[in-house]
Amino acid sequence: MKNIIILGAARSGKSTLAHMLHEKYNYSVISIDSFVSALRDAFPDLGITHSNTENKFKLLPHFVYSYMKKIIKEYPNENFVLEGWHVFPSDIYKLFYNENIEIICLGYTKISCDEALKLVRINEKSNSYTKSMSDDKVRELISNHIQYSKILNEQCRNNNIKYYDTSFNRNNVLNDILKELFYLT
Repeated sequence: MKNIIILGAARSGKSTLAHMLHEKYNYSVISIDSFVSALRDAFPDLGITHSNTENKFKLLPHFVYSYMKKIIKEYPNENFVLEGWHVFPSDIYKLFYNENIEIICLGYTKISCDEALKLVRINEKSNSYTKSMSDDKVRELISNHIQYSKILNEQCRNNNIKYYDTSFNRNNVLNDILKELFYLT
């Protein structure tokens, strides 16, 4: 089996797919969110935060690459899935071009803000960061995520990375991805 990197927009199914890989195929899950938090806390001068996308996108891919190379070398019999939204597929592709790693990307470009808002509200948990936000603020976030998904889709097309749209029937799409991933390996 291959190690897998799942990139994509917030709420596109990255973490869900990573946990499905863990449950079904015993992959160890690594979240890029944890890298961002660790770098933010340990090296505040780098300027890497969950919201500072300019520094994050510039510096984080190289850290992710170094970390993945190290854990693959130290744990050659383990399978890893790395997931997160903090890096662009084109940056990861350049670094992992000759590696035996499957890179996939999730997003949603086919759904309207109002349709997505309904889904967010239906699936919200009590600790969800959107729980205390107004509908207008959540729509603004969703609009940004849809625009980000369009950028991701374009980068995936340009770099021959598989992009999956999870606008509708997300669970079915995620199950199809699992089938496709393990048909190929």
